[in-house]
Amino acid sequence: MADKTISALTAATTPLAGTEPLPLVQSGTKKVTVANLTAGRNVEALGFRSGNFVDPTAVTGMTVDTNFLRLYINNVQQAYLSSTGLGFAGNLVQGTAGKGLDFSANTSAAGMTSELLDWYEEGTWTPTQGAGLTVVGAFSSNGTYTRIGRQVTLSGRVAGATSVAAVGGNVICSGFPFAPADVGMGVAANDPLNSSAIVLANSVALYSSANIIASTGITFNITYFV
Repeated sequence: MADKTISALTAATTPLAGTEPLPLVQSGTKKVTVANLTAGRNVEALGFRSGNFVDPTAVTGMTVDTNFLRLYINNVQQAYLSSTGLGFAGNLVQGTAGKGLDFSANTSAAGMTSELLDWYEEGTWTPTQGAGLTVVGAFSSNGTYTRIGRQVTLSGRVAGATSVAAVGGNVICSGFPFAPADVGMGVAANDPLNSSAIVLANSVALYSSANIIASTGITFNITYFV
């Protein structure tokens, strides 16, 4: 195409066809407006599909919202962001260990050391037999745990095929899923609930504060911090 002066350019069509030279302003005679550039196109919201920005009206089932930013993958809404909050069709996945939900916008107490919630986990664990147990018959055990941030709650049961008893001041079990950073406290009781004791956890094991009389099993629950 031969070079032309601005004054020789044709007037803008609405919308621009994409083939004509872009008209520019010269003494108010040749011009292009925002309406010329965007007519027939929606610029109030953007969708995502297969990693690319697309016109929301081109996505099946997508509605145009002026106050929402919506993420679509394969024409299915996966997330949205609005003035009222953030929503997900799936899970919010932690991308980097040690990162999480930051609550530093809150007014903290004078002794605050962290406002970051960076861990949640739940599962099972197997208590190992402690030297303070008197077990008759085959030993068995089971347990569950939940960790929220630094706080860990353990539940467990130790048993003997015939009976099990605990000696005060000695180890009921070990094998924690997370080692306590300080002493944790809880309670244990035998199956008929006629004998119980406070239990303490240090970095390696769970101790009974008193004797627990023989029964088929001893159940315990304890909370500590890592």
